[in-house]
Amino acid sequence: MMFIDDGFSGAALIRPARTAFREYLKTHDDVAYFLVYDADRIGRDTYNQLIIFEELKKKNVTIHFKTGELVDSK
Repeated sequence: MMFIDDGFSGAALIRPARTAFREYLKTHDDVAYFLVYDADRIGRDTYNQLIIFEELKKKNVTIHFKTGELVDSK
């Protein structure tokens, strides 16, 4: 399944596909991977990125970035 926000800036807080994906994630357990070009495509605001990363983590979804991996600083 693909959720694509063509024409929306990563700086925009409300983007239809990102919102649809987050709603889908709340009600489904069939998401194993989240593929995204770069972390700033999720959101340019670090706080917004962290919220989505945490939602993915709670559902055990593996995040993959085309431009490289995000470093986990645990």
